Amino acid sequence: MWKIGIFLLAALLLLVPAGCGTQTPQEYSNPDEEISVTVGESFIIVLEANPSTGYEWQEEFDAGLLKLLDNQYQAAEHEEGMVGTDGWSRFTFEALSQSQTNITMQYKRSWEENYTEEQVFHVSIE
Repeated sequence: MWKIGIFLLAALLLLVPAGCGTQTPQEYSNPDEEISVTVGESFIIVLEANPSTGYEWQEEFDAGLLKLLDNQYQAAEHEEGMVGTDGWSRFTFEALSQSQTNITMQYKRSWEENYTEEQVFHVSIE
């Protein structure tokens, strides 16, 4: 009888780590889609970009409600040797406090005041 109990306990212990892994953050690229997260949860905003033109996405957000964890550029796959190709800017945020807020993304050159594109993402934090 005790062998069955040990077997069941071992089986349960093997299953526990499978359910405790970290969840991959949801990705958003459409500003019309509301971002709904809980405190402590991360999410990623993905926008098309081509930094070889001097343009890059610049983020504006409430640092009391969100934390920018990472900002990376991911080049698209193209033929070898091609330069000046496009890709995606990936901004990873973490929700810090319950509230409603916006993230404003502007596509611009750092030395210019005007932007060529602006996208506003609405974030609901529970």
